[in-house]
Amino acid sequence: MEKIKMRKAKSITIREGSEKFYKWCRVNNYSDYTTNFYKKAIHNFSLFYDLDSPVSDINRDLMEDYALYLADRGISSMSVHTYLRGVMRIVNYLADKDIIKRFTITMPKVETPVKEGGKEEVGNGIYG
Repeated sequence: MEKIKMRKAKSITIREGSEKFYKWCRVNNYSDYTTNFYKKAIHNFSLFYDLDSPVSDINRDLMEDYALYLADRGISSMSVHTYLRGVMRIVNYLADKDIIKRFTITMPKVETPVKEGGKEEVGNGIYG
C-alpha cells in the first residue's frame, strides 16, 4: 500500500491573512469603525512592507523595524503605538489560527504632552 503524502499548505500572503481577519471581524459583528481601523493599520504597514509577501515574513524583527520606520518619519509615539497595535491584532489573530508563529513585541513608550493651565483655572479654587 502506498503512503499518503501530506503537502504543506500554501503560504498565504499578508494581504490574504488580512482579508481573513476582516472576514472574522464581520462574522463577529465588529463595527465598521473598528474594521476600518484595522484596514488603515494594514494600509500604513503596506507603505513599509509589501502585502503580497508571505505572512510568515512577519516576526518581531520586522515589527521593530516598522516601529523605527514610523519614528524616523516623525510620527508621534502615540501614533506609532496605535499603528503597531492595529497590525499586532491581526498578527495575533493569524497566530491564533496557527497560520504564523506567535511572538510578542514591546510597545513603544508613549510620550504624553504636559497640558498647561489656562487662565480659567487660576483662582477657581477654595483659596481663590
